[in-house]
Amino acid sequence: MRHFIDTIFFPTILSNVDFITKPTYAKFRFSNNNNSTDASTFHSDVYNYTGSRIQPIFTCLCYFDDTQMEIIPGTHLYDRNGYSMNTYSQKRLIDIHRGDILIFYASIHHRGTGFINGHNRRLLQVFEVFPDDTVYNEHRDKLLIVQSSKTTLMPIINSVSYYLSKNDTL
Repeated sequence: MRHFIDTIFFPTILSNVDFITKPTYAKFRFSNNNNSTDASTFHSDVYNYTGSRIQPIFTCLCYFDDTQMEIIPGTHLYDRNGYSMNTYSQKRLIDIHRGDILIFYASIHHRGTGFINGHNRRLLQVFEVFPDDTVYNEHRDKLLIVQSSKTTLMPIINSVSYYLSKNDTL
């Protein structure tokens, strides 16, 4: 998988954008509906606790099936306490087609939608993508990766997050 990311995925990105020039990434995974519980609730891939407005860290996704994603514009501009539930009323739906590559600030709130049992939702997820060596060297010591998926609290958090994300009246 790393060979595909380094020789096909990122060269494709580099030929189409100018804000990523020499990517460094922390982790990746290939999924097929195996992360639908957490992916279907609004979340960020990186949470900003630094007090800085923008963390120039990206998530890069390559889709192998048609799907949709919702994003909440502007949520990457603030630290984790800089917006309210009213911000969620501004959510936008993005149609994604097989072969699309989606690049966004890792701190923007987003969720996958349109999960259909029995249908594929295959994608390559590359996380904590730094656009160049300068940004990587500036921010790498500020990044803390915490594995929380195996804690006993996560099923409760996922259930509450799922309920809140489906409730449009909030």
